[in-house]
Amino acid sequence: MKKVLLSTAVIATLLTSCSSSHLNKKTILSNCEGIFLVEETPGDKTRFFTTIKVDTVIDDLTPMNPEAFIPENLKCVKICLVSDKIEYSNTFELSEFNTIIHDKKTNKDYTPSLRDHESSFTPSNTYIVVDVPKETNVEDLSIGFKVSKDVDYTNFLALKTNPATETANRTVKMDSVIYQTSALYGGKTKVTLKTITYNVDDKDAVVKKMRMSAGPLAKISKVDVEYELVEGASGSIPNLSYLFTSYRTSFSPERSMELPYNIEGTGTRIACSYYFPLYANETMDFLADSFEEPSAYFKINPKAK
Repeated sequence: MKKVLLSTAVIATLLTSCSSSHLNKKTILSNCEGIFLVEETPGDKTRFFTTIKVDTVIDDLTPMNPEAFIPENLKCVKICLVSDKIEYSNTFELSEFNTIIHDKKTNKDYTPSLRDHESSFTPSNTYIVVDVPKETNVEDLSIGFKVSKDVDYTNFLALKTNPATETANRTVKMDSVIYQTSALYGGKTKVTLKTITYNVDDKDAVVKKMRMSAGPLAKISKVDVEYELVEGASGSIPNLSYLFTSYRTSFSPERSMELPYNIEGTGTRIACSYYFPLYANETMDFLADSFEEPSAYFKINPKAK
């Protein structure tokens, strides 16, 4: 009987000492976002991407189950994030089987804990609990996904605040001009890419409408274009709804107005704004009227190939 009481007392002491040593240090991260290629089909060159944003990291977390056994040399780290599919993949889903937490200092990988359902991968509530050595510095950790046999750590997202911020409604003056002579109408149209506004806020009616489908991590960009008929009685209006980015090709039907098929009367001008969702680290490269052999296009990123 004394042995049982002694054992119970020892266990209680151990549990108390373990729980009191947990820090539950919560860190809120800013601009901690990344984009990941999660599937690629070489045949039709289709690429699928997922983007994530890490909101908070809790270091030395007290386990959900107070009776959970965790070795003394380990601690729990909880990572809370938002995920968003950019191009929908039929095979890839975030899970404990493809998510990796990498420690750059020790070059070791850790996988989410399956203990007591501590990790959740539901779209509306994604959080990951991982057991790491107690001496681990959270800022040495990064998160990524295993989508093939070889893991590419260069694209992993470091669990620390990114000082770079995206200013709302940041406008860049472009004033790029191309000319298009219409085979159908005979006239020549001057097309001017006037400005690009990045991270447009929801005060814009089109952006507010796009929020329903673009996803929580999208930042909407607006491209202002002006069409002017400079020769002839009638000319064509190229529809610049096709965007080539650093990661993908994107078609957006969202415009500030419904464009007519042609522009009539020399000197006539028509202004139209095109809207595109962009994600973490994604840049605009080309704007065009088609993905295949465009007849009108603008090079936006000087470094794009």
